[in-house]
Amino acid sequence: MQNFNAHLNFKGQYLQLQHEKIYYYTFGSGPTLLFIHGHRSDALRYQGLLQSLSDYVSVIAPDLPGCGQTPPYQNAPHTMQKYAQTLKEFIEKLELKNLILMGGSMGGIICLRLYPLIKNRVSKNILIATPADSSFFTPATKKKAALAKFLAPFLLKTRLIPWLIQKIINNDFLMRFIQEKTLPEYANNREVIEFEIKQWRAMNFTVWLQSLNDLAKTHLKNLDIQITQPTLIIETKKNQYYDSDQNLNFLKKIAPNHQVIFIPWETHVPKGNLSKDLFDQFRNKFENFLKN
Repeated sequence: MQNFNAHLNFKGQYLQLQHEKIYYYTFGSGPTLLFIHGHRSDALRYQGLLQSLSDYVSVIAPDLPGCGQTPPYQNAPHTMQKYAQTLKEFIEKLELKNLILMGGSMGGIICLRLYPLIKNRVSKNILIATPADSSFFTPATKKKAALAKFLAPFLLKTRLIPWLIQKIINNDFLMRFIQEKTLPEYANNREVIEFEIKQWRAMNFTVWLQSLNDLAKTHLKNLDIQITQPTLIIETKKNQYYDSDQNLNFLKKIAPNHQVIFIPWETHVPKGNLSKDLFDQFRNKFENFLKN
């Protein structure tokens, strides 16, 4: 597996906020790009893409509370709005301005919730495969979302089931077996299987469940979000979780000053490290957006 620490010239450090301690990575030089990662992951899932972007910008990539190296909230649920409020404090503490705000999947949802809180500090936005509203979910995803909303309150009240599931996640043999069975197309790709196991362990099960329950109730159409800055929308032509056309039309409506890149993914977010291949495929569009 690609060793992120060895491959990139970057450093990780903690920033103490009023109630939270946030771990974040910094690398590259140039205008500041704040990257927000997605669900069941940490900032390192997008390491290859961020590596390429760091040739043009100074990347700041925090691990969200309860993910990666950042401790979970102690007295608050892990919701998109809470994450946005924490990141607002993070941005103000670092005195960041003229930000390029970038998020992938859940990270894009957080960006959309964060934007109204810091819009005067934002210069550009990049949204990758961002499901903006649960009304755009496919029928299968709506069923899963309904199940998540039904089960989450019960599971969060118990300690035994989350404890057992976490034990399974921490067991190398069981996780390797589960990943090979659920990802048969990658069963012989040890690098991807090991990377996915690492990503499962990047977010403990309680945080995973709380945030998943909140994602199932995503309703950004109900918010008055109007993005005035240039926005790069990176969307899949077909997404197994939501209707790409409906989602894209909504994003284009709230961000009229937009550019669109359609990516040839056959899934919501590919498994394994999101490598620089994505950047290399659309290098000219990325360069033009970042420089102009």
